[in-house]
Amino acid sequence: AQGTPLDALLPEAFAVVREVARRVLGMRHFDSQMVGGMVLHEGQVAEMMTGEGKTLVATLPAYLNAL
Repeated sequence: AQGTPLDALLPEAFAVVREVARRVLGMRHFDSQMVGGMVLHEGQVAEMMTGEGKTLVATLPAYLNAL
């Protein structure tokens, strides 16, 4: 994926993280958490309440940007 823009890899990368979280942690990202991950990837702030899965959301852009 050398030279490929990260935005082009976003759907597949987020799908990988969602599947791994489901298999390993037994937790599946909700759609709103996926949107939160996209917001974080864009460098914006995503405000979430207690218990909404901020740590789980942060795994999405963390994996994408590690590529």
